Amino acid sequence: MRVAVLASGSGTILEAILTDGLAVEVVVLDRHCGAGDVATRHEVPVLVVERTSYGADFDRDAYSAQIVEVLRSHQIDLVVLAGFGTIFSAPVFDAFAGRIVNTHPALLPSFKGWHAVADALAYGVKVTGCTVHVATADVDAGPILAQESVPVLDGDTEATLHERIKQVERRLFPDVIEQLVRPRYPDEARARGVEGHVGVLARIDTLGNVAEAEILDPSGDATLDASSRDAVLKCRFQPYRQNGAATEVYAIFRFAFRIY
Repeated sequence: MRVAVLASGSGTILEAILTDGLAVEVVVLDRHCGAGDVATRHEVPVLVVERTSYGADFDRDAYSAQIVEVLRSHQIDLVVLAGFGTIFSAPVFDAFAGRIVNTHPALLPSFKGWHAVADALAYGVKVTGCTVHVATADVDAGPILAQESVPVLDGDTEATLHERIKQVERRLFPDVIEQLVRPRYPDEARARGVEGHVGVLARIDTLGNVAEAEILDPSGDATLDASSRDAVLKCRFQPYRQNGAATEVYAIFRFAFRIY
C-alpha cells in the first residue's frame, strides 16, 4: 500500500511514523516547515503545495483539487494527516473516500476542533486523550479507529497536557497505520494454521450493513477469499449519523483471520 503523509508543523508525528519503519512514498506540505526537514532526513520525497492565502479569497476547492492531483500522480492508496493545517473540501474526500486517517488530541466526539486541549481544560474534565479516526468532510466526525485516554493532572497547562497527549499520539497513530497497511502473520508455518489480521475498507449503508468490502493490501500479500468476504459482508454496525440523519460512510477496520 502506498502511503502519503500530509503535514504543516514541526513534524513530530511524521518523525514517529518514519522511525516506526513505515514506508512513506511522499510527504506533502502546505507551507515550508520543520516536517520537510524530517522527511529529507529520512530520504522521503517532499512536495510543497503552498497555500498562498489565509483570507476570504482562499479557494478551498481549487487547493483540494491540487492535492488530489499530487496524490494521484504518486498512486497513493492511504492518506495520513499528521498535523496538516488546511481543511479540505469535497474533491479530496470524493477521491479518497474512507482512505484518509487523522489524529485528534481528545476523545472524540468530545472537544472537536482546533482548540481541543484548551477546551478540555476549560471544561474541567479529569480524563482526555487522543483519537485516531477516518477523516471526512464533516470535521472530526469520521469513524473512530482507536482511542487512548490521558489523565488531566492537577496544575496542568495546555502545553503540559498537550505534550502528554502527543506522547501517546506518537505511539498510537503509527501503530494504527501499520495495522492498516501491513498484514500481520505469526512466525509459525501456514500449514499449522496462521492467525493475523488485515485492513479492510468497507462501505456501510444507512442501515449499518456492509454493502462493499475490499482488502487494503494492493501488494497481493493477502486477499479476501469468497468465504472471508461473505463474513465481512455479514457484519453489522450502528448506522453513522450526520446532523441526525443516517448516511452512507466508508470505514476502515481490522479483519481477523485464521488460515488452516
